[in-house]
This record gives sequence, C-alpha cells and structure tokens, in this order.
Amino acid sequence: MAVGGLAVAPLFVVTYLTADDLTPPHQRTEASTWINTINNLGSAAGSSLAGLAVDRTTPTYGFLVSSVLLAATAALTSVRRGRAG
Repeated sequence: MAVGGLAVAPLFVVTYLTADDLTPPHQRTEASTWINTINNLGSAAGSSLAGLAVDRTTPTYGFLVSSVLLAATAALTSVRRGRAG
C-alpha cells in the first residue's frame, strides 16, 4: 500500500496541471472541482467494494478485487487516451 501511495501526490499534480492546460482560464476552478468529485466517487466506490469483498470472503480476495478494478481503470484510461490523441 505504501508503494501505491507514493504515486498519489504526483498523480494529482499531473491531473491538475493537465486540467489547467486543457481548459480555458475561466473554467479551471470547475475542472479542479470535477477532479475532486471523481476522486471522491472512485475512492468511495472502491472502498465499498473492497469492504464487501473482505467482509464476505478473505482479505486476499479484497486485494484481488481492488487490483482487477485498478487494471480495468488503467485499460479504460488507455483506450480513452488513444481516442483523444
């Protein structure tokens, strides 16, 4: 978890800078708000799903579910990025 946590700060820096580059100046606050909203939604959903998985099975299964969701998110992001570029 610590290794994964090391990526959080750089991820947010890149995300906010990208939002600043892609949006007009008068919409930057809204773009930052959407980043926070999506982060909070993803964290809540991920925590809920992992909690259900751990509660109903074993902690190992909870980590497995979290890993699969992370891989699916990364794949979806790659596909979306390919379409945008």
